[in-house]
Amino acid sequence: MCRRLDYVVESVYSELKHQCKQCALRFAQQDKLNAHLDWHFELNKREQLRSKKPLSRQWYLSAEDWLETNGGLTAADKHRTVPFSPLPPSLYSHPL
Repeated sequence: MCRRLDYVVESVYSELKHQCKQCALRFAQQDKLNAHLDWHFELNKREQLRSKKPLSRQWYLSAEDWLETNGGLTAADKHRTVPFSPLPPSLYSHPL
């Protein structure tokens, strides 16, 4: 049943005469298309403003997050050695 039914295609396109040039959506009424085009305009305007504004990164946790996560450490991090942390006495107190 792969037959083209021209009357079906024609009925779809005759009812939805107005087509958006940006995304190909179709509308029955011109005012609906105009509202849709306004939406595209606002969306593009927001994207342009976002692209001009530099991205900021939060380098530090907020105070609430810091307290909730115990200083940003997970359970696995607590068992790792930190660079320049003091060694346990048993490792450096051997006789010469």
